Amino acid sequence: MLTGNLNDTVAAWYMQQAGGAYSALDWRQYAPSFSAYGRAMDHIVLSTGAAITYLTGHRIAGGQKDLLLLRINWGVPGVSATWYDEQGGDDEGLAISRSTPDFGTPMVGVTGYRTFGGVKKELTILYNDSFDPPQARWASALSDGTDDRGLAIQVMAGVAQDGSNRVYTTGQQFLNGNYDWRTAHYSDSPTNPGQFKSPITNPLIFTGSAGGNDVPAGMIYHGYPSLWLAGRTWGGVSADDFMTQHVVDLTP
Repeated sequence: MLTGNLNDTVAAWYMQQAGGAYSALDWRQYAPSFSAYGRAMDHIVLSTGAAITYLTGHRIAGGQKDLLLLRINWGVPGVSATWYDEQGGDDEGLAISRSTPDFGTPMVGVTGYRTFGGVKKELTILYNDSFDPPQARWASALSDGTDDRGLAIQVMAGVAQDGSNRVYTTGQQFLNGNYDWRTAHYSDSPTNPGQFKSPITNPLIFTGSAGGNDVPAGMIYHGYPSLWLAGRTWGGVSADDFMTQHVVDLTP
């Protein structure tokens, strides 16, 4: 599975390995009347054999970016699309995760940022993938800084003690003159219309050395309740340092 851009439109290729080489089985191009850009993707194969690809990024409409989610079922023609538009500012998806195939209610999570009043807040949206295109179940944009964004996300099916899904995000938060790590986790229960989703507990903030920037780059889920994160931190001496972080989810 590959993704890229052709004339400012999102394109995807579905490929398989055969005889030591890769051959293209199909490709799709999302070509609206405006520009679109792909940032991240996820891909699953269901027990039915259906292969589905999810892409996030942005489209440009009215001179600003809207967060874009594309869903491609390679067994049927076309590309389905949905987007988030915060009037008056740029919004963009930077990372995406689809929950475990064939387990519970299928869900897709996207994280990135929204812009309101010139301030960027981390934006995370959980979609119900029972619909085509997926329908938003909740959105969260409650980070505390002024230039925040989600950079990695994991949607894990059935890992909570009650069997529900969990959504984990990590990203950057700009506060007190520098960037800090912000890691949060959410339940999958929907919110009321117009209401932002709150994390289950207060987000975990890693501030590192005073005055330095700390920014995560990726996150993996390694069996309940463990998350492993990697990125960079300011060591307080001369330069950035590589850092890993082990986060444990002990909430019910």
